[in-house]
Amino acid sequence: MWTSRACSNLERIALLAAITFVVRSFNVALRSMERIERREPDGALPFLSIIVPARDEERQIEGCIASLLAQRYPLFEVIAVDDRSTDRTGAILKRIAERDPRLRVVCGELLPEGWVGKPWALAQGARFARGAWLLFTDADTLHQPLAAASAVEYALKTGTRVLSLLPQQRFETLAERAVLPAILWMIAFAVGSLEAINDPKRTDAAIFNGQYLLFEREVYDALGGHSAVHGCIAEDYELARIVKRDGRFRSRLAGASDLVSTRMYRSLPEIWNGFSKNLYVGLQDVPVRGVAGAAMLLALSPLPQALLLSALSKRDHRRILRMGATILATAAAAEAGMRHSRFPRGSGLYFPIGAAAMLAILLNSTRAYRAGRVVWRGRAYPQSKTKDDIAGLPNPRKLMEAQPVEKQEVTMEEITALAKRRGFIFQSSEIYGGIGGFYDYGPLGATLKRNVKDAWWRDTVELRDDVVPFDSSIIMHPLTWKASGHVDAFHDRMIDCKVCKHRFRADHLKSLEQCPDCGSKNSFTEPRNFNLMMRTFVGPMQDTESAAYLRPETAQGIFVNFKNIYQTARKKPPFGVAQIGKAFRNEITPGNFTFRLREFEQAELEFFVPDDGNDVEWFKEWVELRKVWYSNYGIKPEKLRFYELTPEERPHYAKAGIDVEYLFPWGWGELESIAHRGTYDLDAHMRLSGKDLQFFDEANKKKYTPLLIESSAGMDRTTLTFLIDAYERERSVDPNGKEIVRVVLHFHPAIAPVQAAVFSLARNRPELVERARSLEEALRPDFRSQYDEGNIGQLYRRQDEIGTPFCLTVDFDTLEDRAVTVRFRDSLRQDRVAIEAVQAYLRDNIRAR
Repeated sequence: MWTSRACSNLERIALLAAITFVVRSFNVALRSMERIERREPDGALPFLSIIVPARDEERQIEGCIASLLAQRYPLFEVIAVDDRSTDRTGAILKRIAERDPRLRVVCGELLPEGWVGKPWALAQGARFARGAWLLFTDADTLHQPLAAASAVEYALKTGTRVLSLLPQQRFETLAERAVLPAILWMIAFAVGSLEAINDPKRTDAAIFNGQYLLFEREVYDALGGHSAVHGCIAEDYELARIVKRDGRFRSRLAGASDLVSTRMYRSLPEIWNGFSKNLYVGLQDVPVRGVAGAAMLLALSPLPQALLLSALSKRDHRRILRMGATILATAAAAEAGMRHSRFPRGSGLYFPIGAAAMLAILLNSTRAYRAGRVVWRGRAYPQSKTKDDIAGLPNPRKLMEAQPVEKQEVTMEEITALAKRRGFIFQSSEIYGGIGGFYDYGPLGATLKRNVKDAWWRDTVELRDDVVPFDSSIIMHPLTWKASGHVDAFHDRMIDCKVCKHRFRADHLKSLEQCPDCGSKNSFTEPRNFNLMMRTFVGPMQDTESAAYLRPETAQGIFVNFKNIYQTARKKPPFGVAQIGKAFRNEITPGNFTFRLREFEQAELEFFVPDDGNDVEWFKEWVELRKVWYSNYGIKPEKLRFYELTPEERPHYAKAGIDVEYLFPWGWGELESIAHRGTYDLDAHMRLSGKDLQFFDEANKKKYTPLLIESSAGMDRTTLTFLIDAYERERSVDPNGKEIVRVVLHFHPAIAPVQAAVFSLARNRPELVERARSLEEALRPDFRSQYDEGNIGQLYRRQDEIGTPFCLTVDFDTLEDRAVTVRFRDSLRQDRVAIEAVQAYLRDNIRAR
């Protein structure tokens, strides 16, 4: 046992810790926490999107979704993201969605490298959200019918742009009642003053609760959404820091015990793993907190209990009284604090047990911190990748003072949000939860994609006399694909994790030793071939005789028709055949928005050249032409590279190969392939079909098989590239010190969906509206034009977001001088142009690009 002197010193430590705890606990308990009360809304409320991430939540997901669908809210939707659950979560969600169309189930995509599961699930949900406000809430919550309405109305009335609520905690088992209240109170004890958290000037005090987080959509997008915290395990904490450091948007943390409740964990193992993960994040942020926290917990429990036992064994009555009083005072303070938090009566009695459990959990978190990784929901995560970057950023306002305009890197979350908000791209079959690898193009997206295809077609076909057009059928004779090698060799290597049941392409994994989703080692099945062609049947019978394939590429139609084409077009090599058309591939893991699809469009050029020694020069010429094409339409050269394939990387029959790659937000990705394929394709079809596809040279009276130079570009990928490359989010400060954020798409005028927008300065003045409409109608035959009306500043911002290069405003001076104001999208320059000269003016400026 301890010596008398050691006991005295330890006693002083325990007493000091108890006094600190008692004073701080009563100080926190006596402060009134702001709570949002349940009430009927007395005004109109905006459209609300409620987003619920769900991974292995079969025990509680049904209750959560039922409480959300029971909301007394005028217009809302519920989006549940099934984050690749391994239990019945997905089936439960689909069953509910079949009964209630307000629930949309999103099947989570494969976790990208560098992302943590929850931010990835929430980012996917936000991509589908249509609401002006976004509510992110956990699957273990239950919501009173007026919860959403009360929260949104509070935010609107107080000018709060980000609102986080603290639900009422539910404890149902003895383990929960004995451990959780003490742990939660100690966390509240460590966090401290709610006033500081809600003080916009206190950037050092920032906390959100991810169980209930309400964002105005505009704010969410402006801050980068969950992409800004993609590598953070405690994404709510990091979002709070970003909001506080940004300083533009008011945020609040408030109690909501009458509105929302939650049951975080149901057993001791769940409590152990859950809080080990949470405290791990705190250790990453400030490691010294772990030392201070462990010392405090040790001084509160079990040190006083150990000293009491020591005093009892020695029958030291004074120390028995001191340590007994210390333990009772600590329990009383804990009880007062827990009652303040509306925990069950008597929770303070369990405080020593809970404090000891938290000490053990903290030590386990320390072990995880030293190891550099933590496991949660079957996934292993390294230390946060974004926290340090966020913490190191200068204050945005100071940055803008030093740099008038800041152009920030784009994230895929911003692109997908803009694509949906402005009508570029929608998830296919969205009302039924969507289907992976298929997307629909909205009004602006359809026009943009058509313009990209037209640009390729005009430069590749119409402006050349040595290239002819072609359009082959989607379904061809099955032997076509036997000859091309697709039946035997067009496959990916597929593997499955035997633990989490997730499926991967073997060549997309860095290592086959550990699952990237659940962290399990040596859990993969043996790689097996997966043919990528989509099978169908022709005719009334579904048997092997009627089996056919949707074409996986468009080129084979050109090869099998080579003789028909050169004879009817009266062409001889060197000449090319070009077509744009649909192709289909049953990708194992489609993803990255429209980059990897199962249904897509290809633009292919097959250029046939004689074997006269100039074939390599033709290959080089087409490489240079493709470089010029991307440059002419504005793709940034520093984000484009032409990667030359090594002999080991290209097919055995290919003489040369170039991959055109773009630097997407996730890294380099292939846009186009340029290849010297020799005579391989025509030879293969001649062997299997027995037909002669050689070219007969009348001049020399000789037959030969021409060599092939191929350029194959994905039009969906190219369209996505133009969208990403054109996107910029500019932040600046006006002369009055007010911050301005401008989202703009710098499309080349030739591919912009709208080339000229015409406005009336006042929509309630018929003479202005009539002039504006007449001008737009006159422009329509020669330009892609659009008429719009409303607030002039908002009109400019909308046209900036859709990439319109020129905006024309009819104002009151127009009635006198018959001229309009033309605003340039990129430079914001404004010119006064006579109405009769507008068409020539636009034509000259578009041609100048």
